[in-house]
Amino acid sequence: SIVFISGKCFRIVDAASGRVDDINCFESADSVTAFEISPDGKQVAIVIDYQLYLVPYNLDALRQVRSRNDLPPMSACKDVMPLSKAIFEEVRWSSDSTKMAVTFKGVDNGRRIDQIRIMDVSKCNADPARLDEFPATRFTMNGYNINPLINNFSWNGDTLFALNSVERNGGLMLYPFMVK
Repeated sequence: SIVFISGKCFRIVDAASGRVDDINCFESADSVTAFEISPDGKQVAIVIDYQLYLVPYNLDALRQVRSRNDLPPMSACKDVMPLSKAIFEEVRWSSDSTKMAVTFKGVDNGRRIDQIRIMDVSKCNADPARLDEFPATRFTMNGYNINPLINNFSWNGDTLFALNSVERNGGLMLYPFMVK
């Protein structure tokens, strides 16, 4: 199966039959930006209205959700959901499903910038341990100083990130991540 976002809906397509079904729709939400299943298949990270929820990956239970307020009670960490108060957008899991990389909106000299934060999500903490945050002052990407957006990023789940800035044909940056 392939799971994807279409508008404000999470959808699943059976690759063999081509059948497409809705998992759930959040029509009253302003934004739905992430539905990322952990590599071990046990959890899913969901971002609705820039808030991050970690819940068990159970399609039957997810189909019963009527609003984002139904997500925290499903979580093993229900007392701390949604995670942090940052403005989250995209999510990528580590290979071992214990860490997560998220894009979020930060502030630098009074203007909003995109950053990537790597967090340890193996424990139920309201503010998970930050393992790294970049680009910050660590490096610059072409065009980032003018338009500090990260169009997309990828993570091999271990030690290597690839980021795209808004600059065409020159905005790709590779970043080696090392756990401190």
